[in-house]
Amino acid sequence: MRSLLLTLLLAVSPLSAVDREIHGQRIEDLTFKGSLDLHRSESEGLLQVLGTLNASDSTLDEVEVKGTLLLKNCIVTGEVAILGTFIAERSRFDEPIFAFTKEMEFNCSRVDSIHINKVGHTPLTQIVKLKNGTVVEGNITFESKNGEIWLYKESRFLGAVVGGKIVPIKE
Repeated sequence: MRSLLLTLLLAVSPLSAVDREIHGQRIEDLTFKGSLDLHRSESEGLLQVLGTLNASDSTLDEVEVKGTLLLKNCIVTGEVAILGTFIAERSRFDEPIFAFTKEMEFNCSRVDSIHINKVGHTPLTQIVKLKNGTVVEGNITFESKNGEIWLYKESRFLGAVVGGKIVPIKE
């Protein structure tokens, strides 16, 4: 199991919740509680957010989010761990994504691989939406054994499905 995800689930941040915008800066090993907006920025090391990370036109290294992760026009060079909502548009993920989530969505993105952990004890269908030419190069694994990959036209999935099935969407 991914150690960053376990760290995220067990960590208690001493920071108070705030909202912050960062434009055109380089940040290193940041732990943040609240809503963080990154625009045209670069992070090196671990970026850990308890709350919302909304990043656009940025390059990120390792990312951990407990809350909401929204990425637009981003390059993520390290692993991603998410507990919560995940939406990516026109973004690239060079390393695996590890998630505790019911649903995640990729639009016009490129993804290495995805591992979705079981959420709770109830039989819940977990969904990965691949839209608008998204390409997933590796496997998508659902630990719950109850996953669906909604594959919209023009998107491609090149790996294997573990614990789920592909649902073609003609929209």
